[in-house]
Amino acid sequence: MAALGDYIEAITEKRYIGLNRMVMTEFMRDIDLAHRFFTRAEMSNNPVRAVIQEATKDGQLKEIDPNYATDLLTAGAKAIFFWPEFLIGESHEAHATHVLNDTVDMFLFKFGTGKGA
Repeated sequence: MAALGDYIEAITEKRYIGLNRMVMTEFMRDIDLAHRFFTRAEMSNNPVRAVIQEATKDGQLKEIDPNYATDLLTAGAKAIFFWPEFLIGESHEAHATHVLNDTVDMFLFKFGTGKGA
């Protein structure tokens, strides 16, 4: 919960949103630049990925590729928090706790082993 919450906070930070708005037109123009940027941006998923890797190692999650699992978990956060803010300035911050709980619950329903704390 904490790692995903921190991720949501990072991707919805005003400077992050502003930088993404500024560079998005360049990405459409230069696919190689976009590829290099998003390869580096994947590093921002590392805290979530680390939690997933540890939980898998501890038997709290089913055996799953941590990159795939991280992409699935963070995709929901991006869809609900990043894109509405980025595209139309609409924040869902007031619903963050509810959405965070539902997102993690769905993830654990699919990948959890029932052995978690």
